[in-house]
Amino acid sequence: MLLLLPGAAEALRVAHEVAPDGRVWWQVWRLDPTFLIPVALLTWWYLRGLREWPERSRPHPRWRTGIFLAGVALLVLAQESPLDRLAAHHLTFHMVQHEIVMMLAVPGILLGAPATPLLRGMPHWLRQGVVRPIAGSRLGSSAYRGLTSPGAAALVFIGTVWVWHLVPGWYDAALRQPSLHVFQHASFAFAATLFWWNVIEAAPHRPRLEAMPRVLYLVVVGALKDGAAAFIVFASLPLYQEYGHISRIVDWTPLRDQQIGGLVMWVPGTIIMLAAAGAIFLGWFQAEDAPPAES
Repeated sequence: MLLLLPGAAEALRVAHEVAPDGRVWWQVWRLDPTFLIPVALLTWWYLRGLREWPERSRPHPRWRTGIFLAGVALLVLAQESPLDRLAAHHLTFHMVQHEIVMMLAVPGILLGAPATPLLRGMPHWLRQGVVRPIAGSRLGSSAYRGLTSPGAAALVFIGTVWVWHLVPGWYDAALRQPSLHVFQHASFAFAATLFWWNVIEAAPHRPRLEAMPRVLYLVVVGALKDGAAAFIVFASLPLYQEYGHISRIVDWTPLRDQQIGGLVMWVPGTIIMLAAAGAIFLGWFQAEDAPPAES
């Protein structure tokens, strides 16, 4: 998709050194243990939980396991691969990172129906001593129901996208401060999880919205997200001053980089949301068209 955009192929021909030790950008892998170890642990719990769940009360097809692992792989690649180095120099590649996490990795992980395998796979002391008391408490239950309500999830999702990209100075501050940058990425992943939690049906979880309201939900939230992208694409001046001071890997002006980045934020996400809406509508149509079960 990115290679179809104007000038994107230039990225494949660039060999500027961008690391202090002389490595070129495609050789720079972060391999941050503070990120990789928790991700590896959660993946191990998921696989262990499936192995220790032999007598299942509901089916868990292999495609769900596969798409969970694909989601995890995309999450790791977005954060740890050379894409992260490119993102430090160009808004376009930063947008690629965000879209991979929010539109591909998070929904892929949720489509993997992770709730039961993770609970079964985690240590007994953690499940019984931490998760169960929190989930069973009045405060924990209220916080869960409040945060995962469709309205709250949509507000968090849209607010996170708009605030980080359009409030003056916020995006630049995240580029300057590593800890704030980590928080920015975590907030995108969290907001995407809340949003897709109201869209994806993966037992035992069932969204609070029925099929057709979910279709409308996707269309409305997608349109509001696209509004932020439109501001970025059609801005007449660069919105993010830091990119004007950072060395460039691809020979794009800051404004051109911004326009392409806005398109990356706009087009692939719209396609994915419309595809999700279409899949939900098709499932609803087939269920409505199915003959009634005989008593």
